[in-house]
Amino acid sequence: MSPACSAIRDRAEFRERRDLPRYAIELGLDQIVAISSSATRTGAMTTHAPAGRLLVGTGGTPRRRADWLLEAALRWQDQTAPCHSATSPGSPLRLSRCDGRQLAKELRRCRADGSLDPLRKLLMFGPAPPSARPTRNRRRGNAAARPEPSIILVNRIDQAAGRTDNQLVLCQLIDAVLQTPTLLAVTLPEHPACLPLHPSLESRLTGGLVLPLQQVEPPVGSFRPERPPTVRRIIASVARYYGIDPKDILGGSQRRCHVRPRGLAIHCVRQLTGKSTHAIGLACGGRDHTTVLHSLKVTSQLLRTDPGLAGDLAAILASLNPRSVDLSKRC
Repeated sequence: MSPACSAIRDRAEFRERRDLPRYAIELGLDQIVAISSSATRTGAMTTHAPAGRLLVGTGGTPRRRADWLLEAALRWQDQTAPCHSATSPGSPLRLSRCDGRQLAKELRRCRADGSLDPLRKLLMFGPAPPSARPTRNRRRGNAAARPEPSIILVNRIDQAAGRTDNQLVLCQLIDAVLQTPTLLAVTLPEHPACLPLHPSLESRLTGGLVLPLQQVEPPVGSFRPERPPTVRRIIASVARYYGIDPKDILGGSQRRCHVRPRGLAIHCVRQLTGKSTHAIGLACGGRDHTTVLHSLKVTSQLLRTDPGLAGDLAAILASLNPRSVDLSKRC
């Protein structure tokens, strides 16, 4: 089977399995290689559109996030190494990996130097160094400066975003990387809108392709439902658990006994169904998607600091399992 037929078969399998994170990696690599090849033929990069691609993997366990980045590195080596060695013999395959802690150290140096050079050295992005360019390309003038495709993998980029000035430098870094044919893949423990990030950094991360890495797992000792619960069923389960009416969740009451269940219901809908914030807003009383994002952010922060609310969430998720105990008996 030819490589082209094999790629088409693999892509069809990915769609059937709805493995969006894996398919996004493959598509992103194809795009940056195509952009680099086009720039090599024309002798210049187009300036009307970004040359790079940004993938943001959110949620999941630490192992799941690390495996996703490792898979991106392996696919980069497998898919581009043969073509790279044929077209650019002597130049290294450009791949860099780091985590948020390493990035934070270089950000301090960037603030001290007033430039992105420490990050360029760490992540190896930008024009290829003269020593890494083939000798024949040096005789061709502009051809020597052709952009080389590369991939940058950053695990837990939020660990480098503690200070506001660090976050602003990260914004400059993302802008600079996306001007080159580079696939920038980063991971976050949650959706960027649910993290305490600067609006500039949040907008850049949400502007990329945000991919959920988390798979909904049932509680220990129970079984996974065959189909995800509907929005109506989730709201009814939350209302039964708190002893309120579903209309109180769908309505506009700002009483504390209604606001927290409403936020938890929105969180459960997002976690169990994977619906967009726009669809969740329409299903939860016709709310705007920005209201849903704010509710998700507040609820995520409360779940990290309030063990009682986290216990309520675990009990509600168990109630949505058909083999678990019916929590309505407790109300």
